[in-house]
Amino acid sequence: MRIAMSENGLALAGDLDLGAAGEQYETLRKWLEKKRGQDIYLDLSGVHSIDSAGVALVDDLQSQAQKAGAVLHLVDVPEDIRQMLATFSSRRLVAPEQQEPLPFFERVGMWALKVWSTVLNVLYLVSDAFYFAIIQLFSRKGIRKGEFTNQCMLIGMNAFPIVALISFLIGFILALQSAAQLRQFGASIYVADLVSISMTREMGPIMTAILFAGRSGSSIAAEIATMVVTEETDALKSMGLNPVRY
Repeated sequence: MRIAMSENGLALAGDLDLGAAGEQYETLRKWLEKKRGQDIYLDLSGVHSIDSAGVALVDDLQSQAQKAGAVLHLVDVPEDIRQMLATFSSRRLVAPEQQEPLPFFERVGMWALKVWSTVLNVLYLVSDAFYFAIIQLFSRKGIRKGEFTNQCMLIGMNAFPIVALISFLIGFILALQSAAQLRQFGASIYVADLVSISMTREMGPIMTAILFAGRSGSSIAAEIATMVVTEETDALKSMGLNPVRY
């Protein structure tokens, strides 16, 4: 890129790209600092092409001139260069206006409306889930063959290792703690009965339910969320299928 300087004007010629902008930036900035309070004309008639770095250079020169109390005017700008400047110039971006805070009652009303909308959507979802769960007991139409067994394996059997591990650890800790207490009464022989009965009747079902909900429930929620993000649920709707029933 070539630069021609005059008393109150600059003329750029060539390609105003990343390399040229980096090389000539300091020269242009120092020359611009000497022109405080003047009208400066930047001639771009000789510029053949410009990229985002060149647009950033022009924006920075205008900002530097504004800080120095000068005005930088663009003259003889080719149409393609003008379009690039209009498209990529950051000086045309308008800062968002600061909105005044809403009145207290209006904020409360909006919050209540949001809560009501959320509750309503949850009720719709729960009612649809129960409705289609009952309907499927009497109508097998639309169910893929073998899907029930497949879901039992994914939700149930795949969760067996983590349930067995946690149940074993809890039973081990329960046996250790109860043995220390029963030893004081000479009833250590009842440790096995205590652990087996408590794990079978109480702790076992509770821990299985908690792990089942945490492991399999979160897995199902993550799968549905992925389907929403990848617009698979929208694809089901476009094919006339109800996503909740599916």
